[in-house]
Amino acid sequence: MSERKVYTRKEVQDMLGIGECGLRTLIKKGYFDTIQLGRHTFIMKKSFEEWLDDPEHIVIAREAEESSKGDQDMSDTRCYTVTEVQKMLGVSRKVVYELLKRNEVRSVQVGAKHLISKKSFDAWLDNIPSDPEYNKQL
Repeated sequence: MSERKVYTRKEVQDMLGIGECGLRTLIKKGYFDTIQLGRHTFIMKKSFEEWLDDPEHIVIAREAEESSKGDQDMSDTRCYTVTEVQKMLGVSRKVVYELLKRNEVRSVQVGAKHLISKKSFDAWLDNIPSDPEYNKQL
């Protein structure tokens, strides 16, 4: 059986942690290649993954609503929100935004929301320097 070449809108929303409105805006802005089959829009997998993995890519789109996923298992998502990182680290929002400002982790901005690459964050977390001076900077 051949590998799937598209994602559904719902799959992309879940991976990015955004709602329908935010995804619609990203599609309208042309950030992903899509195909239309009847009333259904599919996002091309290769196009989406290239966009998501591009470390220099900064997305500016209209306000994206955060999906109401509650306390879902975060292992299914490719991005964390600032609030999720804040809770995982037990730090203030200011500290998380400082990490973003210093480019310690990769993120994309969708409207006013910052989505932090799970892969980048997990790698950073696994390699935090044990130097006390570094930790004072946070």
